[in-house]
Amino acid sequence: MATTTAGDPLDRLTIPGLAFRGRGVATVFADGVGLTIPGEPETFIPRASIRSVGTSTWAIDRVVETGGLVRLDWTYESQTGPAPVESYLRAIELGDAARLIDAVNSLIPAGIAARDTPKQEGPST
Repeated sequence: MATTTAGDPLDRLTIPGLAFRGRGVATVFADGVGLTIPGEPETFIPRASIRSVGTSTWAIDRVVETGGLVRLDWTYESQTGPAPVESYLRAIELGDAARLIDAVNSLIPAGIAARDTPKQEGPST
């Protein structure tokens, strides 16, 4: 996992629980998404903060095959106000990326405008 400023996939952010790239677990709940990297506190992204989900090919120091990363676009409530961010996840098992995208998409209300969301390489709302 890695998290960056939206639209700037080279700008790593130091959000608590997501400050370091590492293997982790994404869990989709009815009220949001939990991202956990071992040794770090879980970062919970409330449903209302999720802007879109899709795929990407690169972020920070990783380049993979087309659509090899799941990109979760969300709004982080920082001390200075809301900040649009992107978290990148690399699915390990075949089919996990599609299942994650489908599960997160089910949280996004139909009709949410994606005009303020960066262009995704793959399926998005």
